Amino acid sequence: MTVGARAPTVSVLDCLVNFRGLELVRVFAILALCWLCVLQASAQQRIFETCNSRSECASATAQHIKLSDDLLSRHKYRDAAQYLYPILAAKNDNLPTQSRMDASFALIGVLSEADLFGYAALEARALNTQTEAPSSEGLLYEARLHDLSGDRDEASAIYADAEALAIAAANLKTIDGLISDYDARNDTARAETLRSSRREIAERFDRACSEAKCRSSIEVPAVAKNSIRAEYPSTALREKLSGTCRVYVSVSETGEARDIRTDCSNSVFNDSAYEAARRTRFSPRFYNGAPQPDYDVILPIEFSLR
Repeated sequence: MTVGARAPTVSVLDCLVNFRGLELVRVFAILALCWLCVLQASAQQRIFETCNSRSECASATAQHIKLSDDLLSRHKYRDAAQYLYPILAAKNDNLPTQSRMDASFALIGVLSEADLFGYAALEARALNTQTEAPSSEGLLYEARLHDLSGDRDEASAIYADAEALAIAAANLKTIDGLISDYDARNDTARAETLRSSRREIAERFDRACSEAKCRSSIEVPAVAKNSIRAEYPSTALREKLSGTCRVYVSVSETGEARDIRTDCSNSVFNDSAYEAARRTRFSPRFYNGAPQPDYDVILPIEFSLR
């Protein structure tokens, strides 16, 4: 640079033009990205609208559910859901009913992980209505989602429907789930009534096993004999804290709780949940009429100030 020469100047107008140019580039980039998303969604939709055989549609469904699961594991809830909506919206007779149900169930998982329990409950209702006759397991799942969303009245009505179906079908697995949920809701009367029904069903199974000399594989899961009562931690009361716990228990062949592990929404409830599970007595798992050790049981415990 020559000594004494003036440095080039940049006017205010130049700055404004450059700034506006950058903003325009940014706007066009956003619009292009949105357009690509629309194209991708349309392409995914076309996959399920145009698949020409049931096997092709089922394979595409399985692939999309796998991609959705991968995104869900990385907490990308919206992206995970976008892989499932095209399956549910497709109007193609080649798309198997089971594939639609698998996608619906996967979407319930995404909505639940995102804490959108109300929407998950609606999707569960849609899933149940896809079947000719809803199962007790499906109704139990729907009731739990309504409970988590805070709609306890609707949950209670669906619990009652699930209970009636489970008893009629002698479905011990669902009955055990209902008993655990009633205990968690502090609905002692319904829990005890259902325990009585469960014992009658289990006795029928035992008699059937004895008469058949245990040729058939009849299994009765382990279940708590008494109501699960957890003391409210003083710290949680003082600070007005609420929470839920899932307690994992291995039940010995004599009905004792072993290897207790707690998973609580707030660690302040861990000790109380552990003690509640330790005090609980179980009937062990029976297989072909004989007690079996180490059957994992999950106990839901709710701590609520309501």
